[in-house]
Amino acid sequence: MRISLSVEGVDQYRDLAKRLKANGPKGKQLRKRLRGKIADAGRPVVDEVRTAVRGLTVTSHGGGAAQRRNFNVSRASTERAKRSAARRSAGLRDSIAAATRLQITAKGVRIVINSARLPPDQKNLPRHLDSAKGWRHPVFGDTSHWVSQKGGPYFGRTIMRRAPKFRQAVLEAMDETAREIEG
Repeated sequence: MRISLSVEGVDQYRDLAKRLKANGPKGKQLRKRLRGKIADAGRPVVDEVRTAVRGLTVTSHGGGAAQRRNFNVSRASTERAKRSAARRSAGLRDSIAAATRLQITAKGVRIVINSARLPPDQKNLPRHLDSAKGWRHPVFGDTSHWVSQKGGPYFGRTIMRRAPKFRQAVLEAMDETAREIEG
């Protein structure tokens, strides 16, 4: 899942990245400083997305409580299952929060949820959790019992609320770096 913040100066950002690369060791040092400033500006946005997803209320429709209870009881009864439960990562919302990252490349700056960092059965869920439509799934793989679940908008809404301040910080860092290349 990815949302890119478009900055009026996207071409300027790419041009600046090329100029930094062409400036050898000085460019490398300036690029590192620029990336640090962008990361500092983006950290509060990523933290707020993480907080939003952790605080999200997920509703379930269609039952499944008895199946969930039975599954948990039967699973806990085996030693192997206990070890497996100890190794498993946190719940869905914590997994999504942990997979949320700021990505800085020569082509731009993005906030992404890296699905490679999610358990295999949760890779598509960040998008479903952010959707008002929600998703349906069988209760613990039992295709005779399906439930619908809904989260709510947490990703784009949170980012867009912080976007103007973040954009401004990126533009200021770019301008400062461009002045240092020239001078």
